Amino acid sequence: LAGGAYGLALAGDKLVVATGLNGIAIQDTTKPYDMPVIAQLMLEGFSRQVSVSGNLALVAAGKSGVHVVDISNPAAPSLVTTIETSAPAENVTLDGATAYIALGLAGIQIINLKDAAKPLMLSRLDSLDFTRRVIIKDTLAYLAERDAGIRIVDVADPNNPKPLAVYNTYGGAWDIALKDNNIYVADYPYVLVVLRYNRPVEQSIP
Repeated sequence: LAGGAYGLALAGDKLVVATGLNGIAIQDTTKPYDMPVIAQLMLEGFSRQVSVSGNLALVAAGKSGVHVVDISNPAAPSLVTTIETSAPAENVTLDGATAYIALGLAGIQIINLKDAAKPLMLSRLDSLDFTRRVIIKDTLAYLAERDAGIRIVDVADPNNPKPLAVYNTYGGAWDIALKDNNIYVADYPYVLVVLRYNRPVEQSIP
């Protein structure tokens, strides 16, 4: 791939790859021994990570913000708009029509993309250290906060994110993955930390 591969996301039988200074490439996974590139879209900045939902791909591009790309025709992807961010975009997660952008020292920015051409900022949440990754499951956001560990935030109302819990890992939380109630943490310089979070049940007061 021209520019190398820095991040990727599946879109059906296509693979959208962030290729650094060369924007994104789209590859056909139906030919796994060949994986031909069917499209390349040049984008401003350094494309480092991509998230896909439906016909949209969001590309985190550092100081250039987050590019919103229409991939409804994988052979001819097109730039819809670019979301300006208050700090370099480290990572982005697209959950339905809501985007969660990890901004390092600046925390996270939550964006409404119901009209993809007119992104609407809903809210921001400051970082505890350096927000590298955001993953969404149900109504919870899981943040890898590097030296501050893992933070869990209630985003049932994306206009008003509410921090629920923090767990300071042994090293620096660089990335996370979820399965069931388990949180798998790439905890540099250690190898792996596994956590479990059970959300407290809210009880009504008589």
